[in-house]
Amino acid sequence: MDKSLMTLGQVIDQVETMSKNCTDSLAPVKEIEFDHLESVRIGSETHKLRPIAQRSVCYRMGIPFHYLVKCPQELQRENMNYWWEMEKNEELFFRFDGDEIRAMFTPKYKPVDNFEVLERVSVELGMQRDKFLISVETKVQEPLSTIMNFNKQFQIGKSEQEAVEWAWPYEQGGTMFHIVNCYTRAAQFQGLSAESSYRLQKVGGNILGMLKQN
Repeated sequence: MDKSLMTLGQVIDQVETMSKNCTDSLAPVKEIEFDHLESVRIGSETHKLRPIAQRSVCYRMGIPFHYLVKCPQELQRENMNYWWEMEKNEELFFRFDGDEIRAMFTPKYKPVDNFEVLERVSVELGMQRDKFLISVETKVQEPLSTIMNFNKQFQIGKSEQEAVEWAWPYEQGGTMFHIVNCYTRAAQFQGLSAESSYRLQKVGGNILGMLKQN
């Protein structure tokens, strides 16, 4: 196994570690004042702006980032605070990592819990694993006839059919697993257009999605 790859459990642990100091907060626009591109005061507190946040602020103000970053800090402050006066929202949403600002959004932004996302990924991966297990257990009496039926059902074109015919000797077998793999391998057929390649991969995924536990 490639040591650079991470298991889902390791990803969850890393996200938990990275999220310990992360907070989200709405701040009144009138209480925000910039010292320069890398520093902002919100009320009585001073915060460092990380690169992504700097770009977000510049975009919000309509100031080209590449221009502002070349200006001396005094000119940065003057430009930023001038254009900040034009901000129409009464509050803006700030994402913090400790005392540093990672990003800035409008109030329309809805925070997403990283663990909710990972939970959904975990469930989806579990479902995909179950589908693959079902495909391995699902016997097919006439694989070639089944492939021909799928070709008609999914309206596979001539060049795509040729790709499937090319792929079958590599993946042939007596289960739905082999048929699914036939379509995904067919997507690698030399000379196939990107559109056809994507279509064949999608057909393989659709066939997998059709399988149900007996």
